[in-house]
Amino acid sequence: MARWLAGVVLGCMLALPVGTWAQDSDDYSLEFAYTLLTKRSVIEREIEFKFDYEKGSEGSSFQWTAALEWVLLPRWQIELEIPIVLQDPKEGRNEAGIGDIELTNRVLLFKGLDPPTLVTVGLEARLPTGSESRGTGGEATLEPFLAAGMAFGPFDVQASVAYEFGLKRPWEQEFEAAGAVAYRFSRWFTPLLEVKLAQVTKGDADDPLLNRAQVSILPGLNVRPFPGATIAAGVEVPLTSAKAFDYAVRALFVWEF
Repeated sequence: MARWLAGVVLGCMLALPVGTWAQDSDDYSLEFAYTLLTKRSVIEREIEFKFDYEKGSEGSSFQWTAALEWVLLPRWQIELEIPIVLQDPKEGRNEAGIGDIELTNRVLLFKGLDPPTLVTVGLEARLPTGSESRGTGGEATLEPFLAAGMAFGPFDVQASVAYEFGLKRPWEQEFEAAGAVAYRFSRWFTPLLEVKLAQVTKGDADDPLLNRAQVSILPGLNVRPFPGATIAAGVEVPLTSAKAFDYAVRALFVWEF
């Protein structure tokens, strides 16, 4: 599965000729609800501010992330994410600092209009700019992914699948799949429901999450306070005994330009 996904993603990114992208002047953006767990298939230009709070048996963590998404060519988007992490363990002192910077390339494979459909592939690279000793990062990974979105009347259906490979620790790998359904109640309000499956497929033998399916659900919403801006928020709750936290609050502010 891992090699298949990585091969499809990399092959598709290399197969699309850059000259074709440059000549294609169509607008490839379609409006789908903003998701908090599911990777999106939309090619867009925007600034994002993310907030994540996770509460677990060993303490809590906060992460604030600033992100810039930029369309280089009509079918090609890059994204830069810079996080700030605060660890608040039950035992020991608090630790804070910059987390691992992420750089994502996303390429549009297919766009359909009846029904509105987008399919993209991407490659996310995490750089070890955080501190492993302080618990703010220090990971180096590559994560190829495939994402799709489709609209059925007022309903948006989105899904993604990804596989993460460790670079500093090549023996650590993780599979992830997620899906979301949203209902456009009005132009300004969209409730949504997301489900996520994650599983550490390779790792240290003493990892309690190794080869155990982690399933979580997130009820949330999108609110548009004014044109070009969206606030997305929700609470993620694990459904299985295999879990990395007890609950998580996730929020996102997006400004499109």
